[in-house]
Amino acid sequence: MRQVNLHDAVPGAPNFKRAELVASATARARNISNIPTEQRIWDNLERVARIAQIARSHFGIALTITSGYRSPALNAAVGGSPTSHHGHGHALDIIVGSRNPAGITIVDVFSYIHANSVYTELLLEEICMGGGWVHLAVAPGRERENQIGYKLKGQGVVKVGMTFGKVMEALGVRV
Repeated sequence: MRQVNLHDAVPGAPNFKRAELVASATARARNISNIPTEQRIWDNLERVARIAQIARSHFGIALTITSGYRSPALNAAVGGSPTSHHGHGHALDIIVGSRNPAGITIVDVFSYIHANSVYTELLLEEICMGGGWVHLAVAPGRERENQIGYKLKGQGVVKVGMTFGKVMEALGVRV
């Protein structure tokens, strides 16, 4: 595996540092190692960060990664699915940063990624009054599966397999 400097920007995604792809408050609090040891996981993380960079560059606002890679121990600690894309470095959860004078919403980011990128899975999660996050997954060989869905805050089930229009309709957003 090549040497990875966590302070370096992700190649092709200059607004994201490698450290952001593996950061976890839970891992820090519980002293869980969350640094991938396999090159393929870093490659996967960098691929999905480049897709997030497309939206970040378009809107010109900070996007914050709240969850990226999860080691098996971290995934268990946060109650993640054993088949989670996060465990392979295929997924990032993204929120809109606090400096946002244009009023860009997470739904705007979701819509832009849907229209301008390839992805395996694109979900709006914990949506409530403009909050929530985008779960973006890009698995090698599955980049054009385009599974789309949403989860409202307080509801335990992610609704997947919908069209973009149906997701927007369910959220009360006009397209």
